[in-house]
Amino acid sequence: MGVKAHGTVVAVGNTGDGSGWCNVGSWRDIAQIAAGNYHTVGLKSDGTVVAVGQNTYGQCNVGSWTGIVQVAASRYHTVGLESDGTVVAVGLNHYGQCNVGSWTDITQVAAGQYHTVGLKADGTVVAVGANWDGQCNVGSWTGIVQVAAGHYQTVGVKADGTVVAVGLNYYGQCDVSGWTGIVQVAAGMWHTVGVKADGTVVAAGSFHTVGLKSDGTVVAADPGVELAKWNLI
Repeated sequence: MGVKAHGTVVAVGNTGDGSGWCNVGSWRDIAQIAAGNYHTVGLKSDGTVVAVGQNTYGQCNVGSWTGIVQVAASRYHTVGLESDGTVVAVGLNHYGQCNVGSWTDITQVAAGQYHTVGLKADGTVVAVGANWDGQCNVGSWTGIVQVAAGHYQTVGVKADGTVVAVGLNYYGQCDVSGWTGIVQVAAGMWHTVGVKADGTVVAAGSFHTVGLKSDGTVVAADPGVELAKWNLI
């Protein structure tokens, strides 16, 4: 998924069972997007939210949301950060991943496959949901400026540019202790990616990685994903 400068959205990918998660051509005034496994969420400039795709667990039931400043989406749930620092969530809640109603002072949210992560204004992190690989063990983290949630891992960027991670590490997706000068991280199913301050990218694991360049074009690390034609300016 890509948001163009004038608020429209472009998409590529497998439409699978016909649920329509790439049917975003009619969207307008979009400020941010989030892509789950089988659904796509768009945050509009007026703080409302739209969604398309599979809605088996109500993960697309975002039509009543207002005052949203950031969205996150995972396999079967959708999370929204409200302007007052509280959080809302809809979708599958078998593991408590939507139990975010008590959160306050949140500045950023991230959604893993079955867990949800919130970055607080004081640099600490909270998490709810499945914790069988320790992906919610973030209670000791401090000085965090950005978080990302993969399927089974949680990653945090610290103010000093170093990175911390917890969760499944079968493919080395949590081996980030040596990273420095990092300004942003992203987490996939089996891999973790970090962007350095000089614009270079550090990556570990498999599957594909997408990068937005400063000129508005897009690159991808998987030759099966053809995004070079995109221009998001």
